[in-house]
Amino acid sequence: MYYMGSLLKLKPVKFFLVAFIIFMVFSLIIFVELSLLFRSVFFFTIFRGTFFIIFVYYFHDIFL
Repeated sequence: MYYMGSLLKLKPVKFFLVAFIIFMVFSLIIFVELSLLFRSVFFFTIFRGTFFIIFVYYFHDIFL
């Protein structure tokens, strides 16, 4: 987490915006896929859950 902290000190605003935009676009894409392809609900739910866990694990120091 020391590396992440030093990275945040360099470009905190840009780093947060890029991470947030990526997360929102990813969630929007998955929402559209869930609406169109109802058969793949189980797969996309697992995929989104895994991405959300990784996102929270690496970027939780931004929100706290």
